[in-house]
Amino acid sequence: MGRTDASAVSNAMAKIYKMRPDKAQFVRSQETSRHFKPRKEMIKGEEYHWKVWTQPMTAARSVGSATNSTTEVAEWPAARQLDHVDVYATWADLMEIRGTIEYTGLSEAKTKDLEAAVYHVASRLVGEVDNDLGTKMNSAMHQDSASTMAKVLVVHDASGTVTATPGSAAILTITGGSITQFMVGQRLYIWATGTHTATTDRLTCYVNDIIYAGETIGSATGPGIRVTWEAAGTGNGSGNSNLNNVVATDDITLSEEVAASNFYALPTWFGTGAVFSITRTATGSRWSVPFMADYNVSSSPVTLDLETHFGTMALNWSYAMKSGRAMRKADGIEISDGLLALGDPQSIDEMSRQVGDSLRYTTDLRDEQKQVLFGTSGFDKAYWHHPLIGPIALQVDPAATPNAIRFIDPNSFFWICGHQGGSPDVIEWLDGDGQKFRYEQGTNGRPKNIMVGGYLVRVQLACDQPKCNYEIKGVKSSLR
Repeated sequence: MGRTDASAVSNAMAKIYKMRPDKAQFVRSQETSRHFKPRKEMIKGEEYHWKVWTQPMTAARSVGSATNSTTEVAEWPAARQLDHVDVYATWADLMEIRGTIEYTGLSEAKTKDLEAAVYHVASRLVGEVDNDLGTKMNSAMHQDSASTMAKVLVVHDASGTVTATPGSAAILTITGGSITQFMVGQRLYIWATGTHTATTDRLTCYVNDIIYAGETIGSATGPGIRVTWEAAGTGNGSGNSNLNNVVATDDITLSEEVAASNFYALPTWFGTGAVFSITRTATGSRWSVPFMADYNVSSSPVTLDLETHFGTMALNWSYAMKSGRAMRKADGIEISDGLLALGDPQSIDEMSRQVGDSLRYTTDLRDEQKQVLFGTSGFDKAYWHHPLIGPIALQVDPAATPNAIRFIDPNSFFWICGHQGGSPDVIEWLDGDGQKFRYEQGTNGRPKNIMVGGYLVRVQLACDQPKCNYEIKGVKSSLR
């Protein structure tokens, strides 16, 4: 057994990051973000400007030869407006994704070799950071600006009986979010639906069990979570000693995540709220709003029918994409030819069955062909060869919003990062003196034999042409 001191573990972790072929820690752990490329490294104090393509009509006009000298058409037509709008981000627009890891100051491995003991600890910590950060980033990609994981659907007591007074333990079935975001041991906030501020009802609880779709405890049918009350919140939640105030439509977030805690993720972009310097509800700003269609009937989803739900929009979508892609190429931005259909497993499975003979598989393609089509050589799944749109990658993401499919031009989205190298794959450590770890402080200010380290990434998701993206909501698989 060897003493795994902070400097040895830090050095070993640095070597692991340097030696492994794929250093993109959170990209390996998720599905969606690998299709979005980093485009800018932010520097504190600067503004980053980019063009958002508005696609105005051309200013060209037709004039008859016999009338081209008349007063009305003597002059050439006025030049059209600019084909883009300038949008910018500042350092304050970046969001931090933070995490903490720890290990005991005296760690054992099944070896008497100090180097092996150090590597054992370092390897475990690297894996923990990869998994935690990757899972969080992928979940955040499908959450609103307040990092809402899901909403409470029905409240049950711990045995699965519907009740309004579950006491200190409850089973909460959920809606509006994926159950894959939840894990045993998570500390959660439950808020009254709304703004997620300190004056709203907030309770704190821990996750004890995960109930997946199709699983049942009593009358509680998953997806859902079994939770135990931990602490009262502030405002209306102050003084509560149980979960009796939890009701349907309440919001669920991870602890410490409050209003405006998330980057501009997909649910934010597929909306009309302000992003960066764009007020999307203003007259003349429809170019900043993606195509969106909601097919819910009385709040219930309908069975997906691509002919009905996608066919009509395909023509508009293809028109919107054409100009933006040409402009990006002119600006020297590397783009891929394919598009992305993103959804939960049931929705993408239904879509793949409906496209039938148009379904293709990337296993038949060389890596360089995959790179050209989808921007990533590691995409080994199915794609739809649409006669009007072209190749569309079918991307299953377990964390995706249920009952929705988002058709995305991945070239329109890009990461802005506050790290050296301009990539969200780079972790920043709280290591002012070169050490990743410190001794944890006890309640009396004295050190404990536990080493703790903090890490973060600073990111923001931007889009240079929202109108070339399309969302279908309120659809479900025929098997549900």
